[in-house]
Amino acid sequence: MRAIEDLIIVGVYSNERREEEYTKPGYEAYGRSIVKELVPAEQTFLRTTNNPVDRSLWGSSLGGVVSFYSAWEYPSVFGGAVCMSSTFSYKDDLIERVLSEPTRDVRFYLDSGWPNDNYEVTTEMALALVSRGWRYGCDLIHLVFPHAAHDEKAWGMRLHLPMQFFTGAVARVSRAMMS
Repeated sequence: MRAIEDLIIVGVYSNERREEEYTKPGYEAYGRSIVKELVPAEQTFLRTTNNPVDRSLWGSSLGGVVSFYSAWEYPSVFGGAVCMSSTFSYKDDLIERVLSEPTRDVRFYLDSGWPNDNYEVTTEMALALVSRGWRYGCDLIHLVFPHAAHDEKAWGMRLHLPMQFFTGAVARVSRAMMS
């Protein structure tokens, strides 16, 4: 069915300093490190392309925050970000950045549980992106899952959705709609 194409996943272990590194101001150094150290190593050892469309950042909760920030800050490196149950206004108002800064050529997958899984702030981010020109189904997907918990099990149950948005059949359709 080719719902998901081949992809390479490079995981970054999060330590006990996750709250510092994944939020402002720590995510600035973290994002720089990913761009300056991890991406060149990935290109050397895994022989990946230099095309941002082929590279995205994925995270849940604060990992989604640092993923969003890094894709927003480095659109020439990352073509998108997956942000599951993310707290976009924690220690930094990323929503305000979306509303006030120049737009980026970056795709976003946003989701949350409802009602107690960062639903409001994720919806605010989706609305901010739409107000700035992102098109639902083309360069933005925003989904809500009733009664989904804020944990790895819930994120794992829906991980196939962003995979389809960034690779495979859904990605091919959304790219065709954009051109």
